[in-house]
Amino acid sequence: MKKNGQGWQHTTYDLGNGRVYKKFNSRTKRFLTIFKDLFFSNDKSKWKIFDYVIWMEKVAKQSFDIYKNLDLDKKYFANAEIKDGLNYEQDKLIPLGDYFKTHTEEEGRFVIDEFVDFNKFLISENICDKSFNITKNFGIYEDGTIALIDIGELYIGDMVKRQINLKIWQKHYVLNFLPLNLQSYFLEKMEEIVY
Repeated sequence: MKKNGQGWQHTTYDLGNGRVYKKFNSRTKRFLTIFKDLFFSNDKSKWKIFDYVIWMEKVAKQSFDIYKNLDLDKKYFANAEIKDGLNYEQDKLIPLGDYFKTHTEEEGRFVIDEFVDFNKFLISENICDKSFNITKNFGIYEDGTIALIDIGELYIGDMVKRQINLKIWQKHYVLNFLPLNLQSYFLEKMEEIVY
């Protein structure tokens, strides 16, 4: 398996068959990954890295339980299939962060529109990604369909409304990874999901 990428929770490996395998990172790997991302930031939460390491394991377990009980088409989640523990396999999509780097501003705006519509649908089903992290937690199929590619931070119930009311997508760890020319448009469009 070829390593395809690494996030705070999982390291992604390309299976070479149109699918990827996401292996849950060890506590040490989670700590080092978060440390690298936050240490030079102005984010005061960098002093809580060890808390995040522990919290991520708990939230991933809760998310997997949510996912197992969902009565939605699994294509919305890149056909994720939980394998063992907190590891899973799913369709290989282009992360939206990569998509935005290789497409025009007009194409990016169109995908943001699709992203907002997709999240309106998820919200109508009483579920959301914790941070609406457009560049890292969502991907796009070749036909242009958006899917949630990170099933490790699913929120349901009152937590959905809470995250929307907090406008969590305005956080630096979401917004700063979008190209500058799309940030204002993204923030404007996300107002459509505010209660």
